[in-house]
This record gives sequence, C-alpha cells and structure tokens, in this order.
Amino acid sequence: MRWCRTSRLSLDRHIRGLARFAGVRFTVFDSADTPGFGSDQILSLYESRSGVLWVGTVGGGLIRLDDDVAITYTERDGLPSGAADR
Repeated sequence: MRWCRTSRLSLDRHIRGLARFAGVRFTVFDSADTPGFGSDQILSLYESRSGVLWVGTVGGGLIRLDDDVAITYTERDGLPSGAADR
C-alpha cells in the first residue's frame, strides 16, 4: 500500500483504481463505478493546494478528481499521448 502526503488517499497497485480512506471507510474511484474515470492503471498522483487531485494514467489520459467528480483529459483535449506520468 502506498500513501500520498495527505494520508487520506491510498494507491494500491493490486486493486483497481484509487481508494480514499476517510477515517471510517474507504471510497473507491475506478473506471467501472466512477463516471469520467478514464483508466484504472495509475502512474502518478498530484494534489493541488486547493485539494484537486490529478491522476496520471497509462493510456487513459489525465484525470482531474475534485469533490468526487472525475474528468478525464486525453489526446482529444490536447495531451501529447494517452499516458500521463508527470
């Protein structure tokens, strides 16, 4: 299990997607259950000062996760490729 700096989000490459622990329960964000979540293969995470989580994926573009709403940006939106790792 890997944790990002806020200790609220966990990244586990053995499960699909991303899980957030809120002290009592886990909330899972993945392509099967979260509209706008483009890929379950996560390469990188970045949390902005305002709390927006940016998720870099393998072949699924760049996901913006804000207030549990996911928006995926892909090559159609101007990314140079489907992989977003920086």
